[in-house]
Amino acid sequence: MSSIASDLQRWCCLANTTTYAIEGIRNTCIHTSFALVKYLRLQGLEADVFRAEAHVHCKTCEGHRCSGSAVGWNGDGTRRPKSTGWRGHLAVSCGDYVLDPTLDQMETGCGLRPRPAVFLKPEGWDVTPPDRPWQGGNWHVWQEDGLNIRHCRYRKQIGWKSTPASRPSRWLHIVDGMLDIEKPRQFPAGAS
Repeated sequence: MSSIASDLQRWCCLANTTTYAIEGIRNTCIHTSFALVKYLRLQGLEADVFRAEAHVHCKTCEGHRCSGSAVGWNGDGTRRPKSTGWRGHLAVSCGDYVLDPTLDQMETGCGLRPRPAVFLKPEGWDVTPPDRPWQGGNWHVWQEDGLNIRHCRYRKQIGWKSTPASRPSRWLHIVDGMLDIEKPRQFPAGAS
């Protein structure tokens, strides 16, 4: 893993643990992602939030059937873990990488959760996916600790900007917490 990729992984986990320590809940994708973007920008990197879709399913569950979970999808009865929240999911784009600091909000029926994720964008990532991503699109797929995980850019990049969680007053304290733990390092211009 390159130096920048390992730094991104560390900062993604830092955003996750700092937010969880402050908020005590996992479904905080909006303000955790905004806090991570601000932190990355303090590092001299270009970063932005984007709407994502993710799915997780167990590979095996020791003799019983285990359903997966999804975030960021508006169709067919799937819901975020917090049903009163925004029915979407945010992640972070930083150069050639995708960071999802709150991927662990998904939990399978047997209690398994994925870790916060950092991965290289698949080819064609910035192309708008079709209306039904399962019919195509640019999914990043991986396996981790008995889980099959899929992640993609959601076809419509709307919905989160008007939520209270997107206001700086909701996430700047998370950035402060991250800065208290780890001081920013400067990278040369154009590093990705």
